[in-house]
Amino acid sequence: MPALLVVLVVVAVGLLVRRGVDRFRRPPEPTPADELPIPPPATATVPARATIWLPQLTPSALALTPDGKRLVIAGTTQDRVGRNVPTVQVWDLEAGREAALLRDDRGFGRFTAVALSPDGSAVAAGGTLVLDGGVGGGLAVWDLSTGNRRWAERPRAQVNCLAWSPDGGRLACGDFAGQIRIVAADTGSAVAAWPAVKPDTGGVAVLAWSSDGARLASAGNEPLARVWDVAGRREVLTLSADQAPFADLAFAPDGQTIWGAGGVMGDLRRWDAASGRDLGFGLGTGPTAVSWFRLNPDGRTVVVATEDGRVPPHFAYTLRRWEIARSLEPWRTVVESDTPSDRRLFAATPNGRLMAVAVVEQREDGKSWRVLLYDVPVP
Repeated sequence: MPALLVVLVVVAVGLLVRRGVDRFRRPPEPTPADELPIPPPATATVPARATIWLPQLTPSALALTPDGKRLVIAGTTQDRVGRNVPTVQVWDLEAGREAALLRDDRGFGRFTAVALSPDGSAVAAGGTLVLDGGVGGGLAVWDLSTGNRRWAERPRAQVNCLAWSPDGGRLACGDFAGQIRIVAADTGSAVAAWPAVKPDTGGVAVLAWSSDGARLASAGNEPLARVWDVAGRREVLTLSADQAPFADLAFAPDGQTIWGAGGVMGDLRRWDAASGRDLGFGLGTGPTAVSWFRLNPDGRTVVVATEDGRVPPHFAYTLRRWEIARSLEPWRTVVESDTPSDRRLFAATPNGRLMAVAVVEQREDGKSWRVLLYDVPVP
């Protein structure tokens, strides 16, 4: 018994001494504010800056001019007898009104892809065109300031995607037959063409130019992306997306890396542009999939749209701004739509300060489309 008492006394004294020492110990240096872990913001709905209702137009693709002053919507309207007409609607966002309605009146069909010239002076739209009883592709370019059509052509297959070269001189077209075609942007004359994917896979779905215009990345309905030397029309790299197709592609502004969204996890990844080595990098979006993204010209920020699944009776999407170096998500908002949104129904200005998304509401009298515009705080 005495031995046990001695042990208890020793332990008690030790605790008292330790507490006394801790009282005089120098407190730890505070962690700098920029090194503190900042949790992502709670999911919230930020009010849209503006809502544009589309009572007559069914949209398929969006684009914003670099200055953020105009919104371009490609899709279809109906004529007096109910036939679909390929249509581009241009909105003046400063005035809050429609600026132009551009139609391909050569036949019937719809536009499924849209691209703006780098300076925002011209718009290209492509899709499906029914002409003289035959079904093929349709492609046209208009001057945005006047609304005059510069040229139009009828490719053999439906145009799935478009990408304007950084110098503005060439237009890349990916079609349903799996071909990549390069045409002169000012005249539409053919420059080059080559097969990119098998014709029975749904064709080329995504195109992205390198900043120097020497290479072009493409993806279709297969778990890989291909990088092409445009002058030589040859494949130079193959990027894997882990058993699921790519949703979107982009070259980094410095040309050192290639970014892609897709794969089984649906996250955002990078590859070395010279070797094709997978460099990783995910946004950590969990079970959500990145449907669309845009890299800012400085390469420091990316704006993305993630598909968060179905929240009956709607589909939920989160728009995010992500600071790459710090792995921070300082801004996000949630939007809902009554149908799944295609990657082409998202758009942003090059600086990421303005985002647009087309959503639909199912009503008793039919579908009602609208475009939501969001101001994104960018330092």
